[in-house]
Amino acid sequence: MEFVDAAGRKRRVDFSVISVERDGQPEEWREEEIDGGTRIYIGRPDKDGKTFLLDRGKHTFRVTYKTDRQFRFFDDYDELYWNVTGNGWQFPILQASATIILPDGVKPQRLAYFTGVANATGKNATAVQQPDKIVFSTTRPLAKGEGLTVSVMLPKGSIVVPDDAPALIAAAALGLLVLVAYHLVAWRRAGRKSSPRVLVPGWDPPENVSPAVANYIDNKGFPNGVGAAMSAALLGLAVKGYVKLDDLGERLLVHSTGKPLSEALDNSEFVLMNAVGPRDPLVLDRKNDAEVKRVAWAFRKVIERDHEGRYFKSNASYMGGSLLLTLAALGVVSMSGRDSGGFAMALVFGLFALTIGGFTTFLRRRGVSRQTRLSAIWCLVVLFGFIALVFVGAIASDRPGTVRPEGILLAGLIMAIVGVNFVFAPFIETWTKLGARAIGKIEGLRQYLSLVDEGRMVVQDDIRTSPEHFEELLPYAVALGVEKKWSQVFETWITKAAGGSAGLERASSYQPSWCRRHEHYHHHHHHGLGWVSDVAALPSAVAAFIPSTISPTPVSATASAFSGNESSESTSRNDSSDDPPNQRGGAVGGGGGGGGGGGW
Repeated sequence: MEFVDAAGRKRRVDFSVISVERDGQPEEWREEEIDGGTRIYIGRPDKDGKTFLLDRGKHTFRVTYKTDRQFRFFDDYDELYWNVTGNGWQFPILQASATIILPDGVKPQRLAYFTGVANATGKNATAVQQPDKIVFSTTRPLAKGEGLTVSVMLPKGSIVVPDDAPALIAAAALGLLVLVAYHLVAWRRAGRKSSPRVLVPGWDPPENVSPAVANYIDNKGFPNGVGAAMSAALLGLAVKGYVKLDDLGERLLVHSTGKPLSEALDNSEFVLMNAVGPRDPLVLDRKNDAEVKRVAWAFRKVIERDHEGRYFKSNASYMGGSLLLTLAALGVVSMSGRDSGGFAMALVFGLFALTIGGFTTFLRRRGVSRQTRLSAIWCLVVLFGFIALVFVGAIASDRPGTVRPEGILLAGLIMAIVGVNFVFAPFIETWTKLGARAIGKIEGLRQYLSLVDEGRMVVQDDIRTSPEHFEELLPYAVALGVEKKWSQVFETWITKAAGGSAGLERASSYQPSWCRRHEHYHHHHHHGLGWVSDVAALPSAVAAFIPSTISPTPVSATASAFSGNESSESTSRNDSSDDPPNQRGGAVGGGGGGGGGGGW
């Protein structure tokens, strides 16, 4: 039986009807789960299937049932807090009593009882303590809606505390083993088929691979959006002479030069050229957001359409199966414990730790800007604060056994169940032979762009001048996230190439023909070295305009019947208490049990 207690925690206890009798004879019955408990229907329904009519006269019904996990455990004592009758009866109760059999050798420390409507603290009852039991009885009839609630305080340790931790840990460990086994099988079937990557040092990009496609291959898709890929493609078109970039500070204009389009361009580059148009430029700014998104969407879709499965295979079906197994494992763990609060705590803690790991991995990715890193860190701080408040609040409201080594172990297992998917995901994805060759050359090109010294900027036989070499590879540097390093290499070379004032003069004369920068919108003047910095910063300016992604009565659940200033203690038949309600720890309707009844 599941219910939500007054503190909002979901609880699960066993409840099973053993027998139902009427006037000493077995009676037909059925049960129905309802919010907050179980409803028992007694008697055979009439022909209409909806009603049960008793013969006129006096009848005695006896319902025998079994339930568990009804004790509560505090720092200094154990307590049975039991709503004997419930407050939902549709007729008066002439007399009610409860007999509580004590464990061998255990003597109660305090007794309490309450009568009346829900939350009342009436004392129209007695409590008689005998050597092995306690008998509570009402001293007046209970009206419709009234009930009897009793409480027994026992010495700490009188009742063995039920522990869900072993079952939860065993279920979590089993789920983790199943997931690891699944991923190993998936790796043997799919991951091992991946072609080996061999790094090929050099400055030549992979054959027939544009800068945008190089970005797609390098990231195995567009997990961070198409900003870098589209920036690289626009720069590539500019360097090839198809477009000119007009930097106006708050916006960027992309003009067509009218150069006939070559069949060597890939389809994504044709998408951009169609967006530029022969007369009207493509405007990249906030006001033109809808058009930019449309172009970016078409740009992305054509790359995914043309290259899906050519260079790598995601084997998404295996990851889909892993997700289902993960959900199943968490579900089994959840059902292995009676008190879902402990599992929820471990789940929150485990997922929070995994979130930190995910944030860390994200922040370490190439191409993540400083502003994005700061925003992510602030989000992490806010999330940490929120989780901390929830965690501390849960501890405060459910102190006994909340923070234990077993709980930390369970949280770790839950984190592992979810995290194993992230660990194995890269091994499930496979490179095709074409993809392995391409990524080998891409990694070699990245190494060249990042580590080359200025002496190697002049290529064999000086076939190409270094500025041309810089511009030719700049789109690929942008695609691979190393444009700043590549620009620094060129800046160093262009200063030292001729030495002294001649080198500075040559550096000052550098200005790309494919980009115009309006000084009116930039409050400082740049010589050639400044232009190198401007060119290195241009991808960020372009990317800035491109979307990166397309019931029960509210009684304190932790309060004891003895948590007030004085106990409603009773050790004799006539004992009672006149303490005002606001000084009492307990009241009618508190604790377990409860319910009500009527005809049907």
